[in-house]
Amino acid sequence: TYTIPAEDADEQTLTYTLDEASFAAGVRFADSATRYSQQGTLMWTPTANDALTNGRPVIVTVSDRDPGDPDRPAGYDQVTFVVLVSDPPEANT
Repeated sequence: TYTIPAEDADEQTLTYTLDEASFAAGVRFADSATRYSQQGTLMWTPTANDALTNGRPVIVTVSDRDPGDPDRPAGYDQVTFVVLVSDPPEANT
């Protein structure tokens, strides 16, 4: 797990949004079964198929919502993580 540190200067509620490719790969927020979260704690247990040569980018957008227009982000920031997944070592026989 990893919690994305974020805060809003005027203490508006933050919304964390996970990119579609990461969600399809099984990355999830601890408090949500969707691509959206109010807490921003990521969970992921990669499989052998996730051992990509250049790593897997995980993109999270953090935004606050304008109280006068809840459908429009008033401010946002985007964080990209690149997670490197190694193949497990082969067992000696």
